Amino acid sequence: MRWSELAERVSTDPLLGWGEYALGGVSLHWVSGSHETMLAAEHAPALGAEMRLTLETARLTQVR
Repeated sequence: MRWSELAERVSTDPLLGWGEYALGGVSLHWVSGSHETMLAAEHAPALGAEMRLTLETARLTQVR
């Protein structure tokens, strides 16, 4: 997805369609590559690192 397409979607729905599913909110994380290429070998390490950080942060801030 190009930035212009994302900006248009965010301006009409800041939760990008996830509002009814993500009751705790939605946060955007910018990684290298596009939606179609972020799993390619050159981009996957950055995606994995961002996912690890996000999941660890969620684990540490989870209300018990």
